[in-house]
Parts: sequence; C-alpha cells; structure tokens
Amino acid sequence: MVAGLVVLLGSAVVYGAYALAAKDPDRETDAARTAVKTEDAAQLDTLGPHAEIVRPAAVIEVTAQRPIQVRALPGTLHPARASRLAFRVGGPLIDLPVEEGDLAVAGSLLAEIDPRDFALAVAELEARLKAAQAARRLAVLQHRRQAQLVERGHTSRANLDEAIAERDRTAAETASLTQQLATAQAALDDTRLIAPFDGRVARLHVEQHDYLSARQTAITFHDVSGVDFVVDLPERMVARLRHLQGIEVELSDTPGESYRATIREMASEQAAETGTYRTTLRLSGVESVPPLAGLSGTAHLMFLDAAFRRSGEIALPSSAIFPGAEGGDRVWVVEGSPARVAARPVSVAAVEGDQVRIVAGLANGERIVAYGVDFLREGQAVRPLGTAGDPDGGSQGDVEGGHIAARGAARP
Repeated sequence: MVAGLVVLLGSAVVYGAYALAAKDPDRETDAARTAVKTEDAAQLDTLGPHAEIVRPAAVIEVTAQRPIQVRALPGTLHPARASRLAFRVGGPLIDLPVEEGDLAVAGSLLAEIDPRDFALAVAELEARLKAAQAARRLAVLQHRRQAQLVERGHTSRANLDEAIAERDRTAAETASLTQQLATAQAALDDTRLIAPFDGRVARLHVEQHDYLSARQTAITFHDVSGVDFVVDLPERMVARLRHLQGIEVELSDTPGESYRATIREMASEQAAETGTYRTTLRLSGVESVPPLAGLSGTAHLMFLDAAFRRSGEIALPSSAIFPGAEGGDRVWVVEGSPARVAARPVSVAAVEGDQVRIVAGLANGERIVAYGVDFLREGQAVRPLGTAGDPDGGSQGDVEGGHIAARGAARP
C-alpha cells in the first residue's frame, strides 16, 4: 500500500512538471527533469534496484477531424407563420375570450361580434325562399295543366306562354334567394373569429365592445408548430454554403444555450440596402424557446475551414514532436498492454503556434504521448495519466478521456 502511494504521488509530481513544461518549455525543463529523477528514485527505493521503471505519461488519443470555422450573424426570432386575423363583416365586439399569450387549438373561438342583425337577415331570407319555392311548385303545376289544355284545344297558346314565363320566373327567384341565403349564412358565420391552426395569440388589436369595421385586424396569431430565426446572409457566405457543416442559434435571453438549425428558405434577390440575402433558419428542439417574436440572437454558421479541406489532417500539440536520431520528426506512440512507447515518423505540414499539422504517420484512435517526450526511450513502459492538460482528470491507466481533434471550432 505504501509503495502504491509513493508511486501515485510521484506520478502527480511528474505530471505537473509535464504540464508546466508544455506551457513554458524553456523555463520549466530543469524542473521537469528534477521531478522525473525524483520519481525514478522513489520507484527504485520502493520496488528494488532491478525493477523496471514505469514512466507516467500524458497520453492523448488522436482523432482526425475536419476543422471548422465559425461565422456569427445577428438575427431575430420569428414564428413559423404569423397571421393577422380579421372579421369579414363589421359590428360590435361582444365576446373576446382570449388574452395575449394564450394558446388556442385550431377551430376554437377567438372573438365574436354581435350576430343579431345577421341572424335576422338569415331568417328573413329563409322565409322568402320558402315562399318562392312554394310559388315555384305552383308555377310548375300550372304549366303542366296549360300544356294539356293546349293539346286538347281547350285554351289558347298565349295562356301556355304565360305559364311558361311564370315557371321560369319562379325558378330564377328561387335560385337567387338560395344564393342570397348562402351569403347571409356566411356573413353570420363570419361573426365568429376562429383559430385557423394551433397557435398563440401574439397580440390583441381590439377591446371588448369596440365597433369593428369589416377586414379590420383584430388579432395577430402565431403558429406554434415551429420557430424560425431570420438572418441576413452576406454574399461571401452564400458562396461558401456548399462547405456548411451545421448551424447553431443562441438567443439573447438564454446565453450559453444553443439550438440546432437548418436553412428553411433563402431569398434569391439581394437586398438593395445591405447587399445581403434574407435567410430563414428553422430551429429544432425548441420546446423551451419562449414565444417572443423579434427576440434577438446570434446564428453560428460552421464552415469547413478553407485551409484544412483535405481530410485526414491532424493537429497535435507541438510538445508531442521530437527529432529522430536519423533526422525527421517523431512522436511516441503508446501501444500494447502493459503500455509501452514506440517512436513513429510523422510528416509535419505546418507549425501554427503551439500546434503542428500532421499529414501522415498517424491514424484515428492511436494514442500518443503529448508532453514530456524527452524523458522517454524506445520501448519504455509508461503509465497513462488520463486526459492531457487536466492534471485532476482520469485515474491511473484511464485514457478514455484523452482525445485530441484535428482542429477545434474557433469563433472569430
């Protein structure tokens, strides 16, 4: 047990020295070497002079990914549909059962104007239509009688002509009244404002007992089946849409929380004032999005970086590279169980700050030593310390968290 504690303590000291060396190699190299010697001495004192020294190592897992460049665009939240509802007839508003912000299902009542005048008109036309239908039936009977009498020679042709005219007149009157009744019934139905789809009352433009004119906007009604985010896309981004990898939208009232989005529609004509293309994004997973049309936010469009469009490039910390005995660049690859290191030649495409771009020599899923490469030798037994760059993360032998991507998404 004591031996285990000594080894664990020594590993922590060495790992801290590796991390410091990675941050400032020139200043911390001596401290790192001292820590390594101390840890080696501790192992020999504990395990015996002939024991194999197992070096603690900051191990990371290589993952070749396509690097992403993020561009941010301001925009505003919009409902999937926004309708300005109005009565097709005028009259005093007698019922307004909804308030702003209320949800309503399709077919439910939103508002109603006084239907009395329209109901009276319907009743009058129904009575007139019944009278006209009765007159129509009588005219048809009279025509039949006159036709029979003319055939027998008991009446003149003029009487038959009058019967035909009366039959046709009553038919036309019946048809006219039928149409008038349908119009009056539609006007009566229009005294009730009905929700056209499942949605939310965004705004009330009227108050109860107001006298409304026909086609006067009464309610702004929003569709709740979807939420859109509208941005103005610059011309230079339109040309890069073929490299678009994804879109995330962050709203101003929920900073740090983002929603995935897709392009729903895009204008085909530039706005004369801005030279941009109005683009509508459809958000997904928006159950918690507040129903606030016009809410501001930012759309983050993730493009494949033009400088890294070749697949398979890998970015590593520059501290993982060391020169080979015969020249060229090398990395320590961790293999086997128990873990040992082996030098692997790699092809470096470019050095960018504290990272290098590798174009050959490594494959997805391989593990390498990120820091402290100068303290290892070919075939050295190592004990992975976990996630590189996180001294507190991972336990001995736990390397599942130690991943490195080819290049992370960086917002400008």
